[in-house]
Amino acid sequence: MEISRIIYEQSLKSENKALTLKKSLETEFAKSQLKSEPPVLPSLPLIIKEKQYKELKKTSEMLCNIFDKTIGLIIDNRNTGKYVRTYKSLWELVQKEVILNSNNIIFGKTSGVYDRNDIIRYFEFSSDPASFLLAEELLEIYNNINEVSENFKKINFSFSNKSCKSFARFLQTCNKKIDFNKKKDFIAIISSKENYGDKLYYKYLKNNGFNVFTVDPGEFSFDGEELRVRNNKIKLVIFPQSIKNITSFNTDMKPVIEACKGGKVFIIDTLRSVIASEKSLFALISDPKNHSFYNDRDVKFIKKHIPWTRIIRHESTTDISGNEVDLIDYIIANQERLVLKKSSNITGEHIGPACDMNPLDWRTLVSWILSSKELWVVQEKIEFNSSERYEIDNDCIKLKKIFWCVNPYMFNGKFQTCYGSTSAEPVVNIENGSLETLVGFI
Repeated sequence: MEISRIIYEQSLKSENKALTLKKSLETEFAKSQLKSEPPVLPSLPLIIKEKQYKELKKTSEMLCNIFDKTIGLIIDNRNTGKYVRTYKSLWELVQKEVILNSNNIIFGKTSGVYDRNDIIRYFEFSSDPASFLLAEELLEIYNNINEVSENFKKINFSFSNKSCKSFARFLQTCNKKIDFNKKKDFIAIISSKENYGDKLYYKYLKNNGFNVFTVDPGEFSFDGEELRVRNNKIKLVIFPQSIKNITSFNTDMKPVIEACKGGKVFIIDTLRSVIASEKSLFALISDPKNHSFYNDRDVKFIKKHIPWTRIIRHESTTDISGNEVDLIDYIIANQERLVLKKSSNITGEHIGPACDMNPLDWRTLVSWILSSKELWVVQEKIEFNSSERYEIDNDCIKLKKIFWCVNPYMFNGKFQTCYGSTSAEPVVNIENGSLETLVGFI
């Protein structure tokens, strides 16, 4: 378990107190429904300065706005080159989809780090809403422990969490726009493999009086008029996980697709959002040849906050410094400065910084990617700051150097809350699939 240094130094005067706090956290997490496999170790929140937090909110909303514009460019076929590959049936639905507001993106999760100049650099964007409602659950756990809540008060610790209120307002909008009757109509939460995200949505909706099911994709049927599950008519559909997690999308999801095309069901997380999870969008955005699609303010933001990214293919382009280069030659010659990622991969697994790979293997990997049918991107490796936190290991407290990233959550383009992930290794993508830690400010 990690203990924030500032809390430890101000409040915990002995190892005995720290160990007691660790036990209290573990007990509260065990009582909650947030346990997952493998077991999650509880952690105190990551703490940053208020000025940094405000900048994080401002820049994440700006990035969401730029991604929203970019999706619009792709849908309108105004982009140059092919930047996104997705299911044909999904693409047809994306083009026809009717949404309740003007945004292409409903749920958004950004990933970024503070570089060595303390500038936030965003390296991934996802439409996965699984942790959107998590903050309320985590805060309840922390508030149940007196030592934690008292320490938060002492150091003026705060956080932003508008998730539940925003979601409630959105559901009210659904009621008005599509004539959804809370008492009579049913909501289906699509889950190919149940996780804590599914449970959070189910719990939230059930507690607020909605008729809701957790449904396997193969359980749907559509007769041209009604989408049904277990003889119940479904009016709203939610994907707590990314739609790309559903491996049998074109078969199992056919009833939902047909019902959505016919206007018989509303998907709360619009399928246009799925495009935002393509890492190739960073290539479209960061390439100067596409900057005519954006205004001056957008371009200034892009140059400052988005790392150099290109789709791995044979082409002449500009390098990180703006010089004209052959892309493949540049990738092969600059192994230490770059990372390679599969564009559509949403699990966080990728070929990261290849510092341990010998040059021959690096060249072989690049050649394999060029012959692959999958879309891959190459991205600038970000050199970012580390910090020290107290860690309890074998009942001993030790100072440990950690690296961390932040994951702001957006809803309809507005900042809601922020989570973070930590790692002992200096890699760009340091998400490890564990429960995310809240990020707050003092």
